[in-house]
Amino acid sequence: MSESKIRILGPVQAEQNGESLRLGPPQQQAVLVMLLLAHGSQVSIDSMIDGLWGESPPKSAVGIIRKYISGLRKPVGAGEAGRGFAIVFAGNGYVLSGSASDSGADSSLDVDLDLDRFESGVHQATALLAEDPAQARALCRKALLLWRGSPLAGIAGPFAEGVRARTTELYIEATQTALTAQVTMGDQAACAIARIRSLIDEYPLRESLHELLMLALHKAGRPGDALDAYTRARVTLRDELGIGPGPGLRAMQRRILVRDVSPVTSPVANPVASTAPVSAPIFAPIPAQRQPMQSPGQAGRPDPGPRQPLISALAVGPLPANPTDFTGRADLLAVIRRELCEPNGPRVVALRGGPGIGKTSLALRAAHLLAPAFPDGQIYVSLTEPDGSPMSGATVLTALLRATGLPVGEVPPNPVVRAWALRGLLATHRMLVILDDVDSVRQIQDALAAPPGSAFLVTGRDTLPDLGGAVHHEVPRLNSGEAFALLEALIGTARVREEPDAARALASRCAGHPPAIRELAAGLASRPGQRLGSALKHLSAEPERVAVPGSVNSVNSAPWRTSGLPFSRPTPTPAQPSPR
Repeated sequence: MSESKIRILGPVQAEQNGESLRLGPPQQQAVLVMLLLAHGSQVSIDSMIDGLWGESPPKSAVGIIRKYISGLRKPVGAGEAGRGFAIVFAGNGYVLSGSASDSGADSSLDVDLDLDRFESGVHQATALLAEDPAQARALCRKALLLWRGSPLAGIAGPFAEGVRARTTELYIEATQTALTAQVTMGDQAACAIARIRSLIDEYPLRESLHELLMLALHKAGRPGDALDAYTRARVTLRDELGIGPGPGLRAMQRRILVRDVSPVTSPVANPVASTAPVSAPIFAPIPAQRQPMQSPGQAGRPDPGPRQPLISALAVGPLPANPTDFTGRADLLAVIRRELCEPNGPRVVALRGGPGIGKTSLALRAAHLLAPAFPDGQIYVSLTEPDGSPMSGATVLTALLRATGLPVGEVPPNPVVRAWALRGLLATHRMLVILDDVDSVRQIQDALAAPPGSAFLVTGRDTLPDLGGAVHHEVPRLNSGEAFALLEALIGTARVREEPDAARALASRCAGHPPAIRELAAGLASRPGQRLGSALKHLSAEPERVAVPGSVNSVNSAPWRTSGLPFSRPTPTPAQPSPR
């Protein structure tokens, strides 16, 4: 049995059988952490490249990854036994399966990862907070001793940034849970006030911290200061986000105003933080969905009538997966991210383009990259019914409410009340809403009437001139370099490198249309022995067999059909939304 101790809550450190390991350059360390956090699952080479370099990988990225894997299999300092990490090639990626020796024999690897202990301690503390605050505080304090500074310190890249963002959320949860426990422990409230104020200085937009400060001041016999804290929180939320205080803050204010000294439920950190393990794959969709809640629009209003069950299936659910073969559009992607992150930027960004041009893929890519800017989660709704007809505006409201975790029976049957409910929800949360394949403004006008705070990313085939206050972007065709890169991603780098000129010529025949490139790639993939030059020669001899939108050779079929090619096959139905 080989025991390894790995620390990532600070600079990455590793020991094996009591000996310190030198894990190589920062990016090599990042590869090890990717494999560790996958917990025995495969990490694809593409995911590693995305995690290390994002949108700008070097041409030799695959070779660099292989070099890093080799370095981890026998790191410097592994001792005379030569033990390192047993990393095996699986499919198109790697799996960390155990430890390895010079003989090549594998053995089980008992990894003591500080992040696992930290996460376990925080979740245990959260579960014990209500019944045993003293024990909850002790567990949090023990977990916080593992924190040595910024996680993965000195490592750059999207993967490291994602780990830092999510572990920081867990750190805040641990700190706030410890302070909440302290506030509930009799005469300990006054001792927590200074630390709560310092946390608010760091994270001024976290309403639960303001609520905790009000509770501490209230229990310390300082109701005037507690009400002043509420006023400061309200001003901050108004100035920074353009929204008012949420239900928790308002309820605390009411308790203080009526001198209510009965036991209260202490505010805790965002419960979302404890539902998604930090060790989950960083690039997997992890929407911050909330538990079933009462609709804000129903509070204090008469029952609009008997509830009716939903009768149609809705294309709603967690954010679809990050497109793994997304290519190009780097400039437009940067503009979208900047616009939706700016404090005074637009609330609505609309993407327009022809069918199959890649609007959905672009929107999803942007949404995944924007996740840290919208801590309350992301909602994706396709506005096309299963039969291909446009979804009605009332159904869109239902879809959005259901996507937040609201049970079917709690969705107001009256569309007007439904709109109130959605506005109340978006007014107290910061969310990114993706409305895909919009046919007309009528479908989304009630949804867009929500107060500032949340943002909308809209896609459609036509320009929506009545979309007031929106910023519009045309999604262009892929340029020649982007088309070549997409073809390479689909059929493999090795095949393209053997015949780069033929690959470029084949990609250029698709006129920058992703569906044409994908269908061409599907045909090539079905004949792995087919030379690219041979395919190009065939197309050159019979140009009418490939057609693209606007081409003089268009045939009476799909605008990018390649079914006439000798290597073509039917394109399989995609598992995720088609790139409209």
